[in-house]
Amino acid sequence: WAAVVSTLERRAALLDGEAKVETIRRAAALCDGVASDPTAAARLYAAVLEATPGDSDAWSLRLAACERADDEPAMIAALDAFLAADAGDASARAAAAVQRIERTDGDEHEAVLRVAASILPSLTGARPLLDDEELVFVVTSGRLEVKEHAHAAAALVLPVARAYERWEE
Repeated sequence: WAAVVSTLERRAALLDGEAKVETIRRAAALCDGVASDPTAAARLYAAVLEATPGDSDAWSLRLAACERADDEPAMIAALDAFLAADAGDASARAAAAVQRIERTDGDEHEAVLRVAASILPSLTGARPLLDDEELVFVVTSGRLEVKEHAHAAAALVLPVARAYERWEE
């Protein structure tokens, strides 16, 4: 299967536009399936996402491939890219944010704030909080106690606290 994947990659290099993206997507699917190479699948889905950054399916498949590859740096990079791309629906974004926060050390306050900044500003009180959004809010609220990050944390949590009347946190 490696030869088929390699042929598809060489073919994609000769193509443009949608044909190129679909050829890379086929190579990724082969790696993800019969070739059992999640590392290559994650790399190829990343290439698909370079051309189609809003492709929710490709994001899901890339994150799943990184998870199966058991490549923590690649998973963190994929989660950060997903959150930065503002892709996916609220549930997928909140779940990715929680996964990213779970992958931080207890003292990675800046990473937590970066993740929170990709989720919390969209919470306006127009709908109930999802469980994962709630967790991001609570974890970020905990950063209010860290002197050097309190201002940034407050800027993120206070609008949410106001919108959802969550002053106790």
